[in-house]
Amino acid sequence: MKKLTLFLLTLFWALQTVNAQNKDVKTQVNDMYSHVFKWYIEHTNDTSSPQDNYDSLYFSTELKQLIAKANDISEQTGDVVIDYDYWIAAQDWDKDLSFKVLKATKKCGKKATATICIHNCGSDTNVNIALVYERGKWLIDDINGLRKALKDNLKNYKKKTSFHEFKHNNTKLEEKKERTIKARSSDRDRFR
Repeated sequence: MKKLTLFLLTLFWALQTVNAQNKDVKTQVNDMYSHVFKWYIEHTNDTSSPQDNYDSLYFSTELKQLIAKANDISEQTGDVVIDYDYWIAAQDWDKDLSFKVLKATKKCGKKATATICIHNCGSDTNVNIALVYERGKWLIDDINGLRKALKDNLKNYKKKTSFHEFKHNNTKLEEKKERTIKARSSDRDRFR
């Protein structure tokens, strides 16, 4: 009987610990989005985005690096790599913008997931978030597949760049070859 009681107490303690950790994740996600959405609600008629400020506060190191690379490509090429505001899962927002954390679950180690529902422009969108524990708090490591999309776009850009560099270098090589042939022909003609 003592073993059963001890087992039940241990099980109860373990479930309470997991529940507290999940609550901690849910609380932090709620706090993040409350902070971010406050800006959007106060700037309903603004066309700018607070992404840079909030990304640095609430995104993992790796996700920030991917976004920075994508922004660099956009600046260098004029190509749009990210064409929506990932914080609100849309391009536009209205004064009724709101969110609700539907669930948050701590996974093994320093990983967690959360699902939020964003109400914007009269419709609801569920957003899946992956979190990682860094710098003493839970940070967003992915929003609705943004990480994979960025990696794919960056990989495609590298291929595209490599192809253009190859084509450019190959063209230069062909031009050099033609100049050499012309120079040799010119030298032969002079000595005839």
